Amino acid sequence: RWSSAKLLARLLQQVTANKAERQEEPQRKAKAILARAIAALPASSFSARVAARILYRLGGARGLLEEAEAAAVSRLLLLLPRLSLASCSFRDLSCIARVLESRKVEDETIWRAVEEEVQQRQ
Repeated sequence: RWSSAKLLARLLQQVTANKAERQEEPQRKAKAILARAIAALPASSFSARVAARILYRLGGARGLLEEAEAAAVSRLLLLLPRLSLASCSFRDLSCIARVLESRKVEDETIWRAVEEEVQQRQ
């Protein structure tokens, strides 16, 4: 059920593996295509862990996002509070928090969900 999202996450990881500030045009186009595919997947395609990792790859950097990336990030941010964050590692939760901070997300629901999951593990 999550194989499509996992595949796209792996492809996105390969495309974004080069952390160079300036992305080459083929990388930008590939990232945009993957972002559109991610945004089009049904909600049932995502586990919380995969969503967190995709979210970090797409929205973790500061600065403006391309239109396709912004759409995928927005969709994942809406989706995450409905997923069980119990399957997320501390790394995943940290990635989610970094994206929330860098994107200046003010939605209390997702912040509360991440905070509650961290508190349960302490």
